[in-house]
Amino acid sequence: MSGSHQSVNAMDVHWENRYGAELVVLTGATAEFAVARPPRTKPEALALAWEYFVYNDGYYDQYGADNLTELAASLLAAPVWLAWWD
Repeated sequence: MSGSHQSVNAMDVHWENRYGAELVVLTGATAEFAVARPPRTKPEALALAWEYFVYNDGYYDQYGADNLTELAASLLAAPVWLAWWD
């Protein structure tokens, strides 16, 4: 994850408010979110993909995506999000 702990916490709060995303697992390498209201449209998923990309310090590796469009497709309507924690 990039940024300070404050910026990471701010994103967690933003995702909880916007998507009902709750951090449920935090390990040495990954964070897992249970998502009550995932994005349902392609534009919403693309906006989330950009946030996710920044949150993960510029990596898509949890989803094997090569670009933001592929990442957005993986996050669209997904009830669980996996993020890189380092």
